[in-house]
Amino acid sequence: MRDINPSPRKVFAPIILYLTTAIIALVLMVVALVIWVAEILGSGSLSALTIGAVFLLLAAIVYFASARKSIEYIRDRLDTIYDVAYAARRGYRATIDILRSFYSNLFSE
Repeated sequence: MRDINPSPRKVFAPIILYLTTAIIALVLMVVALVIWVAEILGSGSLSALTIGAVFLLLAAIVYFASARKSIEYIRDRLDTIYDVAYAARRGYRATIDILRSFYSNLFSE
């Protein structure tokens, strides 16, 4: 029978390994693209600048198309978590103050 609840190491290790190899492959592909464009243009600096500008433009498009909405959603969630934690802390402090005053009134008489 299959293990229903595998350990976190068995779950995350393959994902981390996959992401690491995928990132290395993407970096090597970009380097190969820069070298190929450098051969066409005859300048490594201009090639790196051109490819960098293309990726910067691509990053801006991704940000404005989808990442900005996700970032705003996460920011709203974090604001909610902060508000709840702040209210809980204030409630805790108020409860402690009430208990202290009750305790001090109980034993001061």
